[in-house]
Amino acid sequence: MRPPRSPLSSLLRSACLCSSALALTALAKAPPAPAHAPAALVSPVETIAPKQELRNKAEPAALTPEFSRENKPWTRWWWPGSAVNKADLSLQLERFAAAGLGGVEITPIYGANGYEDRYIDFLSPKWMEMLEHVGREAKRLGLGVDMATGTGWPFGGPWVDYTHSLKKLGLQGTQLDGSPTKMKVKRAAPGNEGLVLDPYSTEAMKHYLEPFGRAFAQFPSGLIRSQFHDSFEYYGASWTPRLAAEFQAMHGYDLQPHAARLLGTEATDEDTLARLKSDYRETLAKLHQDYLHAWAAWSHQHGFLVRNQSHGAPGNLIDLYANADIAETEVFGSTPFPIPGLRRENNEIRHDQDLPEPLVLRLASSAAHIAGHPLVSSETCTWLRDHWKVSLAYTKPEIDRLFASGINHIFYHGTVFSPQDAAWPGWLFYASTQFNPNNTWWDDFGALNRYVTRVQAALQAGKPDNDILLYWPLADVWHDAQGNVKQLTMHKVQWITEQPVGKIASAFIEQGYSFDTISDALLQQTQVEKGLVRTPGAKYQAIVVPATKHMPLQTLKRLLELADKGATVIFEKLPEDVPGLGRLEERRAEFKQALRNYTPRVIVQAEVLSALAEKGIRREELADQGLSFIRRTTEAGHVYFLSNLGAKKVEDWIGIK
Repeated sequence: MRPPRSPLSSLLRSACLCSSALALTALAKAPPAPAHAPAALVSPVETIAPKQELRNKAEPAALTPEFSRENKPWTRWWWPGSAVNKADLSLQLERFAAAGLGGVEITPIYGANGYEDRYIDFLSPKWMEMLEHVGREAKRLGLGVDMATGTGWPFGGPWVDYTHSLKKLGLQGTQLDGSPTKMKVKRAAPGNEGLVLDPYSTEAMKHYLEPFGRAFAQFPSGLIRSQFHDSFEYYGASWTPRLAAEFQAMHGYDLQPHAARLLGTEATDEDTLARLKSDYRETLAKLHQDYLHAWAAWSHQHGFLVRNQSHGAPGNLIDLYANADIAETEVFGSTPFPIPGLRRENNEIRHDQDLPEPLVLRLASSAAHIAGHPLVSSETCTWLRDHWKVSLAYTKPEIDRLFASGINHIFYHGTVFSPQDAAWPGWLFYASTQFNPNNTWWDDFGALNRYVTRVQAALQAGKPDNDILLYWPLADVWHDAQGNVKQLTMHKVQWITEQPVGKIASAFIEQGYSFDTISDALLQQTQVEKGLVRTPGAKYQAIVVPATKHMPLQTLKRLLELADKGATVIFEKLPEDVPGLGRLEERRAEFKQALRNYTPRVIVQAEVLSALAEKGIRREELADQGLSFIRRTTEAGHVYFLSNLGAKKVEDWIGIK
């Protein structure tokens, strides 16, 4: 006789659990599994750890972990005008710690009207004194501190001259050249107003960092964890002085004779133009990655990690995320989750925003998993509702979706520094959900933070446990005769959702297959170990290649080589051609030869899901119930996070693999 079912609570709507026998003791009480159930069958009712304030001293240590600052959620801490003082800084940090936050990211912005006499110039001795005070106070309180390598966004400042500033593509006679856009730093704080930096120039980056080097020359070590770079908002950036030389080195031909074609003043056939522009876009991607690498190298030299929001860049986002110690995505705007009782009033939200796309969110976690970086962060709840119209109930579904997408290091957006003598409700920032001590729900904020902390502690443990590496054919995105620079933004995400890779990824999510998305460059770092594909950070059971028209020759060779060594490689359809224009016939001939000799180990099957089933790749049937999940592996077993963000109540036994 089957025992009574234990429901997955429609009120809790998410759970964190383990599949090993040892870890099952951390679950809340549940009836025994039926005799015919697999060993991993559990019925989750609560998260794996009791609330901190309800702990019993007699409980085993495994049930009462000591949480680290990284386990806890952090917040972006806006400093209007950098008009801060030590007493109020200490008071706010104490309130953050008491509410269960783990740290702050300092980003100075424009000042508050009427307080101009309090402004402190960025990187001045007084500003560095305030930063050191924050670092020491945070250390006393067990908090961490990150900082933006600048103010507002993007990078730039008064010491950036036209030589090192952002430039747009143009013609000087018959030659390609660039002219300064004269873009200024957006929302700049005092002392940092000025031109925006050229995002394709390592020379410009080194010049930009010189004042930071001087400011931090005598700064105590260990007080700042990480430097931060916001999303790519270098508007109109389409040229840098090194572009032509880098183009020649990468593609083997001179860009200058094609100037009129590139700028649309000379007609050419569409395929040739798309190939030329593909080479141009690939060059920009390489130059921007070099730019960020120079920033990371400087940061590491000075004892800092780097956190980077790669989205928006005209490059391979996976490679750019992997370049950072902590890859950061973001959720912007209000998602219409069909959760019963979740209110979403038209007069409380903006209607001009694209909704967050899970396929884009997963690019950051994919890069971290593949590269072996333990933390993946997100700017969280930006513009969730208008000011003071956000309840904590609105934040939780957004956070749960981030968790299910592989994010394990939440940064709230955001909290504004405000002095005690400012009139209620204090200083505000226009784009933030007000995670603010003056908010009416601040006394309840700790409950959300305890939940986030418990889940993040589980999702930061062990290693990722996804089964499939899904190849991203970015060359098909670059092969487009329209426009020049292609920015891969959080908005207008057809660059992934409308491509074959996006359709396969959506099917994987719907069917319960776990995957990470991999780039051409990271694919070169993979190895085969006992039939599994190993990257620097994880192991996978199969590589899936969606239908792609253009594939780099080296990528095709690597895929075939991995298959020869025993990896399971599944093509939805064999690629048709190489991308780009440089050395085209030579590369095309070699490509065709490789296709003629492709290994019999390669599987070519239009029905990719059927091929996965035939190869025995595990599928989590809980997805059939509409549940989202993420799975990690630890020495004790498997850790799962489950979330129900749909309208349907789920009351059933759920088998996990």
